[in-house]
Amino acid sequence: MENLDVGEFNPKKEELTKIVLKSSKIIVSDLRDLKQVSAIKESRLSLRKVEIQIAKDGKKYRQKARDIVNYVLDKEKELKKITSPEIERLKEIEDKSEAVLLKDRRLKGLPDKKKRLEEIGDNVKVEDDYLLGLDDLEFVAYLNQRVADKNEADKIAEENRAEMARAKVQEEQDAQAKKLEDEREALRIKEEELEAKAEKKRKEEQDKIDKANEALAQKNKEAQDKIDEANRKIEADKLELQHKKELQEADDRAKKEVEEKQEADRLKAIEDKAEEDKKLANRKAYIEFLSKNGYTEKIKEEFTIVKSETKIVLYKKVAEFEL
Repeated sequence: MENLDVGEFNPKKEELTKIVLKSSKIIVSDLRDLKQVSAIKESRLSLRKVEIQIAKDGKKYRQKARDIVNYVLDKEKELKKITSPEIERLKEIEDKSEAVLLKDRRLKGLPDKKKRLEEIGDNVKVEDDYLLGLDDLEFVAYLNQRVADKNEADKIAEENRAEMARAKVQEEQDAQAKKLEDEREALRIKEEELEAKAEKKRKEEQDKIDKANEALAQKNKEAQDKIDEANRKIEADKLELQHKKELQEADDRAKKEVEEKQEADRLKAIEDKAEEDKKLANRKAYIEFLSKNGYTEKIKEEFTIVKSETKIVLYKKVAEFEL
């Protein structure tokens, strides 16, 4: 491989400076003086020849540089073909290990997750493999969705019960109305039959009719009271359901905040442990460095330690000469 020696790049900077300095001293006092102008042209052409030579030399060295770069790139590819397969093999082992450890962690927490899902009470069955495929945030989202679905189902069921209650009350009201209508029709027929009887009998029958009407009014009032009571119960059930929903949402938010804080504390503990391990490892390596180079507390005066931001340099006194 040919070496690249840019020191051979001629002319040198000092030589060019001298040439330009010499040219700069040429002055034209009369632009019509062809001799003076000719000297200017001669100097310019001389400098242009130097520039052309510089360009030729530069092109030659640029080609040498490109050859060196191509050689280095080919060498990199050749060497990486040796290391890359092993790196890939090691990375595959690391990935498999990480997957196994992750599955172990999730298996450890699986009973607790299943218990929390069972406590929802929605009787939804889910495979263990599905739960193992969820991280903590995804599980919380899945749990919250299940709770929300259960609450929605309870709400719909409660509304259905309320609707059935209203329908039952309406059915009873319709039956009562029909009964009243039948009774009124019977009274009307009976009144027509009694029209032919004497005035005294009419009066007696009228008294009976009045009493019957009073009874019917009382029955109507009782029926309306039942309807009003049913409506009040429906409204009370709605308020109770809304209150339960709000309590559940508040409990979910509190659980989520606790879980987020626990996760933050866990990550902080991991970071603190990693930092402590790093400091301990650096301390052990520093002690081994001193010991390896003969440094002890007994003869530490013979050494000088110089520290910088990136390294520590250990100097040792070799000998002394008395003057």
